[in-house]
Amino acid sequence: MAVTAIGEKVLTQVCLVVRDAEAMAARYAEIFGFETAWDFQITRLHDHTQATDYGKPTDARARITGFQMGSVAFELLQPLDSPSVWMDHLAQHGEGIHHVAFSVPRTALHCAA
Repeated sequence: MAVTAIGEKVLTQVCLVVRDAEAMAARYAEIFGFETAWDFQITRLHDHTQATDYGKPTDARARITGFQMGSVAFELLQPLDSPSVWMDHLAQHGEGIHHVAFSVPRTALHCAA
């Protein structure tokens, strides 16, 4: 199947990996006037998502603080322990964008491609 456009290309999420979610959230609130919309911890990650780290199950934990900017969820993700792809990201690249997400109509069809 040929690769085709995935639709309207609507950005829905931007996630930054940070060392201190609380401090970064305060900074973003100061600069942009964002109010925190959510603040929670992910625990027992593998039980919920079957997450792995280099092929091995991981129960990595993270704190996620977020803001809603129109239709875009803006998340600050702080890894709480290792091993995890988040800790690897911090070690290799420092703080910054970890992933973005787009709304994709007919997701299953595009994943099959």
